[in-house]
Amino acid sequence: MTAAGLIFSNIHDECLPELTRLRTMASVPFGGRYRQIDFVLSNMSNSGIYTVGVITTYNYRSLMDHLISAGDWD
Repeated sequence: MTAAGLIFSNIHDECLPELTRLRTMASVPFGGRYRQIDFVLSNMSNSGIYTVGVITTYNYRSLMDHLISAGDWD
């Protein structure tokens, strides 16, 4: 089976306005090393979903920098 994943990175920004004023919810750090999007990408990779798209509307610079620096998954 072939599947594609789609991540909406700005979906819960209004829940934490202090943390998401300059970045998306997906790029908020967790535990000092990981970002929120890392958990979603890990789950998709472990499920066999290797084609992933990210939809973002604003404050996406730190998210794109993080995704570019991470390299390929597999």
